[in-house]
Amino acid sequence: MHISKQRQIEGEKTREDIYRYLVENPASKPMDIANHFDVSQATVSRHLKAIRDGWRPEDEGQSNA
Repeated sequence: MHISKQRQIEGEKTREDIYRYLVENPASKPMDIANHFDVSQATVSRHLKAIRDGWRPEDEGQSNA
């Protein structure tokens, strides 16, 4: 797999993880999230902006039935 594709996949996973963390911990501050996932605050800020702009995981709202 090409390195840029691998980084894209990792970034998508991180964004989904941050989203799910926020659902469970809505009062979390960016520093808390960065520490929890061991990523930079800049990374968290980029993902939070996307989430605020309406990004949602692809499987959100779908049932497992």
